[in-house]
Amino acid sequence: MDNFSSHDAPASNKISNIDPTIITLSQSQYTLYQSDIIEIHAPDGEHLESLGQKIRDDQAKESAYQLQSQISLLECLFLNITNSIELPVSASSGLVDVFYRMQELCGKHIE
Repeated sequence: MDNFSSHDAPASNKISNIDPTIITLSQSQYTLYQSDIIEIHAPDGEHLESLGQKIRDDQAKESAYQLQSQISLLECLFLNITNSIELPVSASSGLVDVFYRMQELCGKHIE
């Protein structure tokens, strides 16, 4: 395959003094790596490795943090509203989105 190479890697990249085989992904493979988990299987079908789980975990943590920040902001806003307020359509849509994501998150924690 043309996306495999094996050469002397810098000492910082070596694991137990073993030269790694480097796989360079094409753009479509890289896009897949960013959006999915790639599994490597042996010729007999045995699962050897999964790649991409860390990206999924990082994205989930970032999404949860953003939602938590949005909820905190909404709480501060609602506590400081003393009169009736009329929101523009875009703000209402944003609130619906945050409430929907809150519902999804709560549903995941309940299950």
